Amino acid sequence: MKIAYLTVVHDNPGVLRRLIAALLCKDCGFFIHIDRKVDTRQFSGIHGDNIFLSEERIDYFVLLSGTYYPLRSKEYIHRFLAKNRGTESISMARMQSDAYGMPLSKRNRIYFEEDEPVRRLFCLAQRDHRKCLGVLEPYSGSNWWALTREASRYIIEFVQSNESLPRFFRNTCCPDEMFFHTIFGNPPFRSRVRGTSRISLIRLFQCCSGF
Repeated sequence: MKIAYLTVVHDNPGVLRRLIAALLCKDCGFFIHIDRKVDTRQFSGIHGDNIFLSEERIDYFVLLSGTYYPLRSKEYIHRFLAKNRGTESISMARMQSDAYGMPLSKRNRIYFEEDEPVRRLFCLAQRDHRKCLGVLEPYSGSNWWALTREASRYIIEFVQSNESLPRFFRNTCCPDEMFFHTIFGNPPFRSRVRGTSRISLIRLFQCCSGF
């Protein structure tokens, strides 16, 4: 069982070091994205053979926050993924009037970052998501997940065949809480999603402010 931990980091390098130390083993790798607004020098001490681009086949890709810490051992997490091999762990719900605190209006509202003040004037503009999504039902949920290699490849192929989808989400508020969920909330992967059940992988981690 090969696992890639994909980690989004904003601060707290100490927590990240502890996270890596707790999960470190020969069958996993860590792929870390540091926010561009953060001084990367504070993470310069985080390195090792486990932080690399693996050429080996990876069974699961796990997206974590840099402030997360495992509630169970690395051995338990490996057993958990092996036992549930072939399922996708991503919490989500169909967006109607509201889902996971994400009203449907947020999908239709055009959004620009704060460093684009002129374009931010258009943030109140509305659009019809159905023109882009077509038959796809909109979903939203937690932005942390564990996906199989097959599902990860499907995302790449889906985006390549549906270029209008990433363009639509690029100017949507909190797209990481909707983009993957909308893809996996529809066939063919909907039946493989286990994130809404009690075995969700996200239950094995807890957010920490620091150590």
